[in-house]
Amino acid sequence: MMQFWRLTLLGCGATAFVAPYARTTSTRPGATFFDVLAEECVLIDPADGTCCRNECASCSYHDDGEYAYEERTGGRWLPTQAETSVPPRLQTAKWVDVVFGEATNVTRDGFEAALDELPAEEIDVAWRTLTSAPKLLRRNEVQSKLRAIAPNGVVDEAAWAAAAAETRAAPVLDVVDYESMETAELKAICKDRGIRPLPVRRLVIEDLRFYDAHGVAGVRHPATKQLSLPKKKK
Repeated sequence: MMQFWRLTLLGCGATAFVAPYARTTSTRPGATFFDVLAEECVLIDPADGTCCRNECASCSYHDDGEYAYEERTGGRWLPTQAETSVPPRLQTAKWVDVVFGEATNVTRDGFEAALDELPAEEIDVAWRTLTSAPKLLRRNEVQSKLRAIAPNGVVDEAAWAAAAAETRAAPVLDVVDYESMETAELKAICKDRGIRPLPVRRLVIEDLRFYDAHGVAGVRHPATKQLSLPKKKK
């Protein structure tokens, strides 16, 4: 059972202000994306960002002026939340500072530049694990991909290694640059393929990439919105 703690000390390197990490990191030969960006201490918000932080009397995440949170220490993880706020503490994930800085998206060239001390093959695997787009990576997409790998708020080394291994084993497909298309064009392709996308451009593109990879339209989970293959009819 997950245990949440009340805020008592300023630890975990998280404060009301977190300075950006340096964009270059000394790495050992053969280092991985996980090696460079993993954190030894992670704050986890049990509200998963849904709490309005207005100290509502009925709030289950607030008691006696303090907000509930979990603190993971004694290991190494990639936080699945880009930014975790449990006032007065705030933690921005290292992968945000290193890869994105203040931006909400990064080009493939920018991604490679931010991780330039990693082997080229490792950079490629990390990119393909986090997005199927050829040219642009979005911060909220990384968050979504990490959450798919580990729904409990943190990706450990074994989980990341398994996801990276799956990426390495997958065939490298010719990728269509859906990101540069107009929304109307994307919807027209969906119609031709029998896809009924949600009215969010990012999810429309995700539907199209799923179709490219599997040859059929995916089915979205009603709660998590994760895509999966349709169940075979008996």
